[in-house]
Amino acid sequence: MSRNKNNFCPACHRPKITHWQNWVEASVSLFFPRFLTLLSKRLDRHFSNVLPIIFTTLGLARFETLTEEIKIESRARLFIDEAKRNGAKVEILKTRFGYTDHFRITANGQTRHFDTLPIAEFANERLATDIDDKKICTQILRVGGFPVLPSRAFWFWQKKKALRFAEQIGFPVVVKPRAGSVARHVTTDIDNELELAMAIDHANEFSPYFIVEKYLADRFVHRATVIDGDFVACAKQLPAHVVGNGEYSIAKLMEQKNTDPRRDNKFYHALAADESFLRGQALTTASVPPAGQTIFLQKDPFMRHGGDIAEVTNEMHPDNQKLFFDIAKHFGLKVIGLDFMIKDISKSWREQPCAVLEVNTVPCIEMHHYPIYGQPQDVAGEIFKMFKKYY
Repeated sequence: MSRNKNNFCPACHRPKITHWQNWVEASVSLFFPRFLTLLSKRLDRHFSNVLPIIFTTLGLARFETLTEEIKIESRARLFIDEAKRNGAKVEILKTRFGYTDHFRITANGQTRHFDTLPIAEFANERLATDIDDKKICTQILRVGGFPVLPSRAFWFWQKKKALRFAEQIGFPVVVKPRAGSVARHVTTDIDNELELAMAIDHANEFSPYFIVEKYLADRFVHRATVIDGDFVACAKQLPAHVVGNGEYSIAKLMEQKNTDPRRDNKFYHALAADESFLRGQALTTASVPPAGQTIFLQKDPFMRHGGDIAEVTNEMHPDNQKLFFDIAKHFGLKVIGLDFMIKDISKSWREQPCAVLEVNTVPCIEMHHYPIYGQPQDVAGEIFKMFKKYY
């Protein structure tokens, strides 16, 4: 059965009901003291393991052996495949609505339940839900003395305050939901009040509160994934682009690149050109770039617009590697993904403008396994080592 497109957001490709859930959760936090919110989150973590057992007991769901045909999130699939290679028995939870990313692993006579990835949350020094809150995350980073950008969080009724803050820190700015990942409902390089108002409305479709942050131009977003404080992989996110050959137009180069079977709109997507962005470079899709010249088609490295991943772990400057380890230690997390903005990862962060944009507790490890450029890194294997250590 094909899914109803009207039930999915065209901007973030998520079910629209998740937007409503974000609004409800945020609204509840307005009226409940913080300690009650934290208690609710702790209980939710325990119920997430108990509920599948209840559902299966009542016959509302069942666990099945995972086959290649079953579609689940890539990061979960990568870990599960690694676990199976190491002799573990893995089963995926199926409900009446389809397969989920909840699975159980039986190894060494014990069965444990997980959602998407094992993150050894019981061994963490902070709640994962706090870290996924971009406002709290930035405060923790600032206290630790790590590089961050000027930013402030607002509710949907505080547009005027948001405008005054943007004027205070100076345009251009970024607007993003206070919670969320994969750049959902994020707008960058906002230059004026009108663009800011539109960006706030866009963010508020996803969540009732949002963040205004200074925009750092001419830099690349890097994802650094740290596992158990002693392994780090780093991937560079590249905006959609083509490389000229002196013969083909940009349109032809895009068409050629889009034939790559990896661009199946699951992780990598077909290239899309931002015509106004090209015009800013005195180009159109009919232009023929010189051989070897890289032409960026978008200003942002969003995967949904055809962005690429380059694995740059082996290019990291030692100072940058230490920075990532220090941040993981500061947060006290066993699995952590850092979005880090910097121009040249091979040079020390101390010698160039840079910033940590956000932290993720269940990172997209597939970018390290499936880069377009560079040597893949076995992050799933490192997570399995951590699994054996803590579970």
